[in-house]
Amino acid sequence: MEAQHQTCINTSIIDDEDLEGQTHVHDQEVIPSPSPSPTKPSIAKLGFLLPCCICVAVSVIGCRILLGLYFRHGGSHKWFSCWVQNIGFPLLAPPFWLIIYKKEVSKGKRSLGEVVMEPKLFMYGAALGLFGGLISLMYAIGMSSLPVSTLSLLTSTQLAFTAFFSFLIVKQKLTFYSINAVALMILGALVLALHTSGDRPEGVSRGRYLQGFFMAIGVAASGGLSTPMVELCYLRNRRKGPVNYAVVLQFQFVMNAFSALFSTCGVIASKEILGIRREAKEYGLGEMKYYIIVVVYATLAQFNSIGFMGILYCTSSLFLGVFTVILLPITQIIAAITFHEKYTAEKGMSLVLCLWGFTSYFVGKCARRTCNTNKTVPPITIQADEDEDEAVTESSSPRFVANPRLNP
Repeated sequence: MEAQHQTCINTSIIDDEDLEGQTHVHDQEVIPSPSPSPTKPSIAKLGFLLPCCICVAVSVIGCRILLGLYFRHGGSHKWFSCWVQNIGFPLLAPPFWLIIYKKEVSKGKRSLGEVVMEPKLFMYGAALGLFGGLISLMYAIGMSSLPVSTLSLLTSTQLAFTAFFSFLIVKQKLTFYSINAVALMILGALVLALHTSGDRPEGVSRGRYLQGFFMAIGVAASGGLSTPMVELCYLRNRRKGPVNYAVVLQFQFVMNAFSALFSTCGVIASKEILGIRREAKEYGLGEMKYYIIVVVYATLAQFNSIGFMGILYCTSSLFLGVFTVILLPITQIIAAITFHEKYTAEKGMSLVLCLWGFTSYFVGKCARRTCNTNKTVPPITIQADEDEDEAVTESSSPRFVANPRLNP
């Protein structure tokens, strides 16, 4: 990763021979250099990004369905479901040990001090972990009161909050397309808010439904704030050294550990931990399926964390928000089949608005990438001289170039 501070653009230091479309002038003769082939770091990063996207897709859809099954068939403990979401953080230790420590430190390629993250980054991870525990609790409250499809639509508005907070925190540039996407998604949430009785689950009062509704909006807003904060932590750490996969894993481990600490204190203080065995025996799908749902949910939640951090490591918080919107129609279909939820006209309109917003963002990103690709780098004039020691060779000096990868 680059050591330079990156906000709406990603800067890197490369030699002039790597500039696409660059020309060299020797003795007044312009010689265009060939376009470079994709670099190995870019290919490696793409190879890392694809598995992360798969992890996020499977875990996001799976966690929503499993948590919906928990609450729809007799589960009622909010703190317990919050605790299950975070308690699987030790699963992040084996990847760090096998992939990073055993491969790098044990073979002498890097020292242990180079692998372990800095204390300041540890403090950032701890603070964000406590905040993440609060988000998990709000998510559990929202899921206990809302249909899965409604909760998915409301939490998809996180993209709007992510775009806003990315602009404030990491100076992510807002274009017409991204602003249009934000407006459409907010409008989609308002459409659902105007009709709150059509999809209310049985046994859920209007007051409890509204509580879940606003908790879901709170999850979207809090998640929209936390992802740019994580990105900001990475940016600040890049000033002192590269952010590699070892740092990403450690940062996520610290976040999940403190989220687990937050939820453990809550589940003990609320005494919900004392009623788990009785709830399992009275569970509608059976005691065995109760524990299977709990274990699989805890595992998928950790895959979700790994995928989220990997996407932030490779791209940006705004891209992460957009990617989660892509999963919205799939979640809607699976929820309708699994829970036989009513699919009202308001849900359909909200879905269309959210997908329209995603399309607007995607079109804007493609247009901006095309515009940046078509920009030509001005030729660099090199003064010819018989004495090679006195020749001015600007091409030998490093140059900053803009990579449009992070542009919205």
